[in-house]
Amino acid sequence: MNRLIKLGIAGLVSAGLFTSCATKAYVEEQLKPIKEKQAKLESKVNNLKKEHEDIIYELNNVDRKATEALNTAEIANKKADEALNIAKEAKTTADKNSEEITNLKAKLKRINHNTEALIEKGLRK
Repeated sequence: MNRLIKLGIAGLVSAGLFTSCATKAYVEEQLKPIKEKQAKLESKVNNLKKEHEDIIYELNNVDRKATEALNTAEIANKKADEALNIAKEAKTTADKNSEEITNLKAKLKRINHNTEALIEKGLRK
């Protein structure tokens, strides 16, 4: 009986040793789907990094163009202010000239009237 117990124990120990050790091929087979998923995830991460870099590049371009547009608008605004000031000065000059012309017309009308009066007076004598 002792021998039967020893043989049973030896069989159990042998079965445990042989079934609990995984072979390298088995482990590789079990890891294969995980490695494939890891490779896919790494590819997606790399693609996202590239997209992120592209977006940052485009944002920098947009920012640069917006800054250029703002500078151009500021220059145009200064030129518009200068043109407005010139136009105001021209209007002031034109108003002054118009007033002087009106005064000259009135003066000319008086001179003309006086000249006609003198001519009439001279003809009567």
